[in-house]
Amino acid sequence: YGRTDPKNYWLGCINPHVVAAGWAGGIGRGLVEGPFEMVKVRNQVLSGWHFRDIFQGFGTTLLRNSGLFSGFVIYMDIFKQQIE
Repeated sequence: YGRTDPKNYWLGCINPHVVAAGWAGGIGRGLVEGPFEMVKVRNQVLSGWHFRDIFQGFGTTLLRNSGLFSGFVIYMDIFKQQIE
């Protein structure tokens, strides 16, 4: 068990396992960050909040974090391939 065969890379340089790991990491971060972000923003604008409001905008946070985290991990993997 080790490296993915380079012939299975997308566009010749993107490892699909890295993409999946990036999405999974982004979802994990979003699960933790979403509720805290909602409470933080509501407190900043001095707006009250209820427990049922914690997951408002949750899907957007998951999508944003997954895309950004995946993009970052892909970038780092490509950079690592270039320096090896």
